[in-house]
Amino acid sequence: MKLALSESQSMLKDTVARLFADEATPERLRAAEDTGVDQPLWDKLVELGIVGIRAIEPQDGGMTLMDAAIVAEEAGRHVAPVPLIEAIVAIALLHRTGAPAALLSAVDSGAIATLALNPVVPGVAQPVLGGSRAHVVLALDGNDLVALTGLNAAKAPNIAAAAVANLDLSCGAGERFVLATGDTAVSQFAAACEEWKVLTAAYLAGLGRRALELAAAYSVERHAYGSPIGAYQGIAHPMADAATHMDGAKLLAWRAIASIAAGDAKGGARAAMAYWWAAHSVDQAVQHSVRTFGGYGLSLEYDVQLYFRRAKLLSLIAGCPSSEHSAQLAA
Repeated sequence: MKLALSESQSMLKDTVARLFADEATPERLRAAEDTGVDQPLWDKLVELGIVGIRAIEPQDGGMTLMDAAIVAEEAGRHVAPVPLIEAIVAIALLHRTGAPAALLSAVDSGAIATLALNPVVPGVAQPVLGGSRAHVVLALDGNDLVALTGLNAAKAPNIAAAAVANLDLSCGAGERFVLATGDTAVSQFAAACEEWKVLTAAYLAGLGRRALELAAAYSVERHAYGSPIGAYQGIAHPMADAATHMDGAKLLAWRAIASIAAGDAKGGARAAMAYWWAAHSVDQAVQHSVRTFGGYGLSLEYDVQLYFRRAKLLSLIAGCPSSEHSAQLAA
């Protein structure tokens, strides 16, 4: 596994870092909370080809999963108010399965596509990231991989004010297109979920690291008993531990990507491990970051709470990491 970025990957990282710094400001994030999506940012991502970064396979000249992880990490650092990871995974899956031309044209032109992370259970709604603004939702219904359109779902209240919808995707919901059936459908859905876990782990690694940076900067400015609060072990040591854990989350995501690229049979388990560790570690990182700010950390006027709320959502949206994903590791 290489730990250094290539020249093209470094350029990609710099490009998206500047993009998110300019377009995903805290003010824009707060303004987008009504809908959960900052439309100008989304349009810019579509224009630059970031949303469809995985639409073409790497062997045909497209971007790799590592490239997408670089984008995800920078999006996490700015808590980008768009369902970017879900769209990257869903659009790639639509292209892999040879979806109808009308669907491909719509998502390539900027319509939002997303992925239901859990198989469909008839009569049971599940939370879907991006679902309240999605043109296409991909889901595994029995042994069928389906694309659903025309759901027109309402935004569900959630801690991050993201574009989440609670959707019952069983038969009768919207217009349905069957993309694959049988073992092929199951394996393609599982692969897409693994990609989502890896990219979300990278996103959380960037989010947690940036939250700690905000807390570290504040700990230098805030003084107590004649010294900056960052000089006290009760602040400094947990912050150092959390930073180390977030670095570990990033490295685990990279290890999972390397395993998937090599066709390693352990790739799926390592994707689950990366997501589990990132969800666990980011929870500690954002909690310590908020506590470093004291009462200010609970104020909506301070940016650190934006990181706390998004971390909580992404850590739990696919189920409890401590039970479901750790069980996958043991299997």
